[in-house]
Amino acid sequence: MDAARVIHACRAGTIVTVDTAEVNDPRIGCLLVGPGMGDIPQVLTLALTSRAPKVIDADGITHLGAPERLKGQDAIITPHQGEFEKLFGKIDGTKAEQAMEAARRSGAVVVFKGPDTVVAAPDGRVGFAPPAPAWLATAGTGDVLAGLAAALRARGLPALEASCTAVWLHGRAAEIAGPQMIADDLAEAVPRAIADL
Repeated sequence: MDAARVIHACRAGTIVTVDTAEVNDPRIGCLLVGPGMGDIPQVLTLALTSRAPKVIDADGITHLGAPERLKGQDAIITPHQGEFEKLFGKIDGTKAEQAMEAARRSGAVVVFKGPDTVVAAPDGRVGFAPPAPAWLATAGTGDVLAGLAAALRARGLPALEASCTAVWLHGRAAEIAGPQMIADDLAEAVPRAIADL
């Protein structure tokens, strides 16, 4: 199955609940934790017991506490500036240097979001996104990005490649959806963005 069909098959607003045994089901390609989670840190704790790759976003980042909890987790985290500083504190240097240090500390691929998104891997590799459309600063669009990264990771792409591809698709889908878009419009534009790859 190609990435376009995987992403199109996902329905916005779907909530899946699992227990301890289920998070280690070998059929799970990737866990996405955080969007819509709210103040239930046990969801993150449960996800961290899984051997599956994971994407941590939104409330998952808020409840992480220490970035070292991601060591050995085969994880991607997707913080915006505020979440980044809350998790990692103030790190000196350029945005790329900050992202690289965060990746080193956490052992995770860090998608440091913003109009100048940077993707950094613990091994020192870095990806730079083209400038993002300003209208991506809309509620829910970060959830779409996290979903893209998780879908691509579940299909077997390595964490850095899944993250970089997700960031590019996210920006291209925003260009297609246009300046009046909401997050649902962005998600609907993803198949057209994939066709542009």
